[in-house]
Amino acid sequence: MYTVVTIDDEPLVKKTLRVLIERYPEELYQVVGEAEDGKEGLELIESLAPDLVITDLNMPVMGGLELIERLRAAARDVEVAVLSGYDDFDFAQQALRFGVVDYILKPIRPESVRQLLDRFHAKRSADAAASSGRGAWISFCSETAKALAERVWLLDVPGADEALDRFAGGAAARGLRGEVEAEAYQALATLIGSELSQRGAGGLEPLPVELESGAETPLPSSMRDEVRRRLKAKIAELQDARQVGNHQGIRAAVAYLDARFHDPAVSLPLVAGVAGMSQAHFSRTFKKEMGVSFVEYVTRQRIERAKALLDAPGTKSWEIAESVGYQEYAHFAKVFRKYTGLTPTEYRRRETGDGGASQGRNQR
Repeated sequence: MYTVVTIDDEPLVKKTLRVLIERYPEELYQVVGEAEDGKEGLELIESLAPDLVITDLNMPVMGGLELIERLRAAARDVEVAVLSGYDDFDFAQQALRFGVVDYILKPIRPESVRQLLDRFHAKRSADAAASSGRGAWISFCSETAKALAERVWLLDVPGADEALDRFAGGAAARGLRGEVEAEAYQALATLIGSELSQRGAGGLEPLPVELESGAETPLPSSMRDEVRRRLKAKIAELQDARQVGNHQGIRAAVAYLDARFHDPAVSLPLVAGVAGMSQAHFSRTFKKEMGVSFVEYVTRQRIERAKALLDAPGTKSWEIAESVGYQEYAHFAKVFRKYTGLTPTEYRRRETGDGGASQGRNQR
């Protein structure tokens, strides 16, 4: 359980925070102290040693920025998040430079608090893994979480299943077993939830730590099944929210794209014709139901397929570019880097640690 101290001169704000924090699933957080200002808060922090401090910036006696400065000067091992109104946004940006974990704008929204707690939990999970010698798989979890959140956002159940299965294979290849593998699935679920929250889709419930009969740790297979179930439930939730399927033409267009996204001839006029709609009406309706524009949908499908192919040994990058619909390798590499932050060669090398010798071999 994580302990929290809240600091604000408005009683209603502290009461709201307590309710939202202690409502977090699995009773993972507990508010152990509340203060009216930074001076009182500093005393509470020194006596209670909380894991997380949530403080207002604009308070009497001692403001939030001075409190943060004092905590950093004393090298206190505590994470800080700040509350600020729109008028105090410059102060919030200054607080971020002090290394605060996040900030929440007033008036407080439940989703903002949930996102903060998700991110804090993910960070602490990663820190704990690294300090125990298990940090090697955290970047793997983070990368997979981004891919899975993308599949969920695009309402792609088969793609989500495939990405989760690749994660299972990657965990086995990294030698993750037993308790460590179970921790990896817990971290994965938390990171997926954080990614989805940042897109405004709400998070995932944290994985419960439920032991199988006679087992000392949760079985990774059962945790994988639980992640799969929650991903499908989130996709169904998004489908309902977007009223997906209400328009027969969009259903036809998505089916066509899922089968033909790699075809260089795929275009907006072509697919609008498949849907039996004008281009303008198709564009508006497609984005409303799918959460992204037509071009974004096609591009993301292509890049996700390219990433999967790059993970397979023996494939050449220029061949992969052609197989996902790009006739010019340079254009493919530019788009790939825009969406992943890496060139195709860098993406492949991240796992193998290959040097420059493989670069020409894979690109040509």
